[in-house]
Amino acid sequence: MEFRISTLCLGVAAVALLAAYGVDALGHRLSISTADTVVAILVWVVFPCTAVIGGVAAVIFLVWKRRWQFLIEAGVATVFIAYLLRWEAP
Repeated sequence: MEFRISTLCLGVAAVALLAAYGVDALGHRLSISTADTVVAILVWVVFPCTAVIGGVAAVIFLVWKRRWQFLIEAGVATVFIAYLLRWEAP
């Protein structure tokens, strides 16, 4: 398994999405006022940017290196982007 920028970006996208859900739940539970800002930054800035960059990099590496890892990463990026597109803007 090669560790490239696509792997890093998709990992950051997954962590950002999970962290957003965690911060949202914790913020509502503890009534933290900045929780909504952190969730908005994670969901509307970090997650989409890293998902798109990771997806484009995975497709480039798939064409260049022709490895299964990059095909799987391109599939994960597609799922992330499809998940993002079903959300409504705040």
